[in-house]
Amino acid sequence: MHLFFTCPFARQVWELSPVSIAPDFSTASTVQECFGIMSTLVCLPPTGISSNYTSWVLWGLWTTLACIGQEHNLLVWSIMETPREPHFFKPLLPGFQSGVAIPLDFYSKHIQGAEINKPWKLRSDASDQIWEVIREGKTLTKGWKEFTEAHDLRIGDIVIFKHEGDMVFHVTPFGPSCCEIQYTHPHIVKEEADADDAPTFSYDYCFLAEVTATNQKDDKMFLPVEAMRCGALNQQCKEVKLVNKEGKSWTACFGFSESDGTYYISRGWRKFCRDNRCTNGDLFVFNVVGDGTTTPLLCVCPERKECTELLINHFSRIDGSIASTSRN
Repeated sequence: MHLFFTCPFARQVWELSPVSIAPDFSTASTVQECFGIMSTLVCLPPTGISSNYTSWVLWGLWTTLACIGQEHNLLVWSIMETPREPHFFKPLLPGFQSGVAIPLDFYSKHIQGAEINKPWKLRSDASDQIWEVIREGKTLTKGWKEFTEAHDLRIGDIVIFKHEGDMVFHVTPFGPSCCEIQYTHPHIVKEEADADDAPTFSYDYCFLAEVTATNQKDDKMFLPVEAMRCGALNQQCKEVKLVNKEGKSWTACFGFSESDGTYYISRGWRKFCRDNRCTNGDLFVFNVVGDGTTTPLLCVCPERKECTELLINHFSRIDGSIASTSRN
């Protein structure tokens, strides 16, 4: 209870959450009462999350506090507690490239009333470039995607915005190990600072999944054999979270077939397809996120370069097969 609701870090997270009224867990004496308070929270649009918002907050708290050490805590809090330069931070969830929502409390204290058409100017230690990002209401939109791509930001990263005045913000990215990301000039090569005993999260394995009549009927979808090399998955894992582009998640069973030597998703795959209005032949590129010990996330992520290449290779194979058939 203390870890998720009442410790100083958790209180700060809940206070900055984009909900209509910040929750007060100080009156709760049990975990059940805390969950009762969470059930009353109303998530403010737009966040990119259509449901299960509080589960994302709890997941973020768990993964962050599990790997953060005391020295890294001091680093984050020393950055955030400078009173002359207001801050807010945002964990990057699936769909983050489409826009980032400004926390309501920060917006009302420091942004509301500012010139509407004045863009935010984002800078970082990665380079001398300044990125102009358009604010639409309480959301940063046009220009934000370019900033994230230039800094190779990914799901699970955390960014801290420090307001330096006149809509100029210094942005500091932290990786999944909760260490500040270091960039090498001039190509902005992303490297994380060393973190002793910090879990290693895998974000770089993608695979292509096709919706078929058979896997919907059987409620079972097999992963490629290459998934055996993914550090986020293991044979002891019993469930996964399927996450669509809007951030909504579905729980599915996960298993390993000894005869085929492959992982598979079952009891949840059919519902994921149905709820996302899939038809036979639809393709998903999933990015696997996890550390090999916690429940892995399979996030629909078609926008990254390697995901696009999977689709191109898939259609190239189809075209090659058709061409080969026509020559016979």
